[in-house]
Amino acid sequence: MPENIFGVCASCVSFTVMVFFVLLVRFEQLQNLGEAYDVSVISPRNYFLFTPLLPGVTVGTNEERSIVEPIRKFCLRGGREVFKFYEAKCTGVDVANNRVICADMSPVSVKDANGIGKAMEFSLPYDYLVVAVGATTNTFNTPGVPENVQFLKSIEDAQALRTKIMDAIETANLPGVSDAERRRLLQFVVVGGGPTGVEFAAEVNDFFEEDLKPYFPSFVHDFSVVLIQSGDHILNTFDKRISEYTEAKFKRQNIKVLTETRVKAVNPTELVVLDKKTGVVVTLPYGVCMWSTGLKQKKIIRTIASSIPEQNHKLALLTDRFLKVKGTENVFAMGDCSEVEQPLLQKHLKELFVQADLNGDGVLEKEEFAAFLEDVVEDYPQLAVYSQKVGDLFEDFDTNKDGVLSLEEFTQCLKIVDSKVKTLSATAQVASQQGKYLAKSFNSRAQGLVASPFFYSHTGMLAKIGATDAVADLPSLGPLSGFVTWWVWGAVYLTNQFSLRNRVLVALDWCKVQVFGRDVSRF
Repeated sequence: MPENIFGVCASCVSFTVMVFFVLLVRFEQLQNLGEAYDVSVISPRNYFLFTPLLPGVTVGTNEERSIVEPIRKFCLRGGREVFKFYEAKCTGVDVANNRVICADMSPVSVKDANGIGKAMEFSLPYDYLVVAVGATTNTFNTPGVPENVQFLKSIEDAQALRTKIMDAIETANLPGVSDAERRRLLQFVVVGGGPTGVEFAAEVNDFFEEDLKPYFPSFVHDFSVVLIQSGDHILNTFDKRISEYTEAKFKRQNIKVLTETRVKAVNPTELVVLDKKTGVVVTLPYGVCMWSTGLKQKKIIRTIASSIPEQNHKLALLTDRFLKVKGTENVFAMGDCSEVEQPLLQKHLKELFVQADLNGDGVLEKEEFAAFLEDVVEDYPQLAVYSQKVGDLFEDFDTNKDGVLSLEEFTQCLKIVDSKVKTLSATAQVASQQGKYLAKSFNSRAQGLVASPFFYSHTGMLAKIGATDAVADLPSLGPLSGFVTWWVWGAVYLTNQFSLRNRVLVALDWCKVQVFGRDVSRF
């Protein structure tokens, strides 16, 4: 299989949450063309979206067109079609008969043989199917959320937030608005202290401080941003020092951070929140509420899972370490809609001990333990972090300090390792690596080779927390923050754009903001 076909797939999965891939393999039809795979892409959007910059779109730091790239620009290469694209939504998958059912979601209708207009529906066969539809925002069944809050998962969401923000500000400026109502309209509440919530809170605060203040001087003491987090820290997937740094910075900027606080209900003008520390329930007025509190399955994932008996996970499609969906032979899943099932060491303790005990004396010497880690790390990825510090691990679990590990000590060691197993984060970084892995895997399959299991390599996390400030949690360097880190954040995001066109447009957007400020128009 040509690398370039799956390269497109990998790019698509990296930053698009509503993409569905259908891989149609027809060896007999394509032998004369020297091709192994006939690839079709199905998505209700005809563009790739760089979602990490969506918070900036809500206030005009970046323009919408700067962070999207048309899918059809990648359909042709050298004047030849490398994959087919259909703008439609997958509404179902017939796993038993290898077909996907799709529907056109546009308002355009197509006339049938009787001249009656109706929405276009069709189905496609597949030999291999890769599911990469992402996930939707989890509301935790909180009353009033769908009706009253704004989400931030798409361009449409960003546009809606932009309109809502300017509506609240312009309405607060009208004569006759009471002081209490003005304060409510100018209180922006963000629910969710992850990277999206933190970056949106910072962008809104910068928008007011840098661009709106000269136009609305009477609002200086009325404008406020409140960030609500259910856990005890914001950015809780980062190093704790980064969380503390961000909270301290937000405090200096008068962004109010409410940790250990849960939203119980959302009304049109106020939130009902519970202080988990005291058990006190209070109301919090708002003009705009942005909700970013984790992920849940999309309907299509529930539909697919319900047709496969082995799928019993409530949040995602379970896959093995080759990203193949459990219970199937030709369906693969990646990104936010999937979860790689991690094999547990403690399920095979005795077999693994026998495998490690090379000389059969009933105990493990340090050399045997080191060789064991090297042999099985591919099958048990949770051991990877320990393979570089074998000596420390051996010493820690050699409790009687006799220079060897007994079966009991070995058992305790593997149980501790298993206890630290974590599911992969729902990030573009994970999806990107999975896309590249599947490309190589299918290339290997086409050449008759056996692919190795997927192994995720964490390269770090970044978040912008102010106009010239960002934080980074990098495995090689540890926690970073400040102006230099902001430059690193910008460089990384520019590098990861889809095309040279996107890089130029995003860079120009940032330059325009520095020179002319953000646009305060309301469309």
